[in-house]
Formats: sequence, C-alpha cells, structure tokens
Amino acid sequence: MPKPTRRPSEILQWFREHPGEVTSLKALSLNLNIPYNTVFVVVKKLAEEGKLKKVGRGLYTLADEESGADDNRRGGNRAGRGTDASPS
Repeated sequence: MPKPTRRPSEILQWFREHPGEVTSLKALSLNLNIPYNTVFVVVKKLAEEGKLKKVGRGLYTLADEESGADDNRRGGNRAGRGTDASPS
C-alpha cells in the first residue's frame, strides 16, 4: 500500500492562494516542483471529489464549494433561494 501523501493538500493550498486563477497542469508542476504525472493524478482526483473544477483541456480552478460561493451543487438551498416553481 502506498504511503499517504501531502500532495493533495499542497495543490489545494496553491489554488486557495490564487483564487479565481485558471492554471494548467504544467504550470502547477513547475510552480510546486512536483512531477507532472503526480500533478495529473492528484488534480484529476481532486476534480472528481469536487474540490477543483476542470475548465478546459488540462486547465483547472478552485471549485465553487471550496471558495464557499455555491451551496446549490451540494444540494443545499439558502433561505428562499433555489426552490423549484410549483406545477400549475
């Protein structure tokens, strides 16, 4: 069994320090000095978990949930918002 890694937290921290920024896998690899293949695997997993959002081929940004801007994707509604219209 592989050892636990700090890579996901390192990558998420980078995105939190650069909110709203769209970043390529290559740029993450170079900025964090992490092998590209490792970045690819970790970022893909973080995107599947909803922590990062894929916005293009090899381009990612922090997901809305991580920035606290969108509760609807988690199924939560804020008071009086996001309700469906009643059938007529």
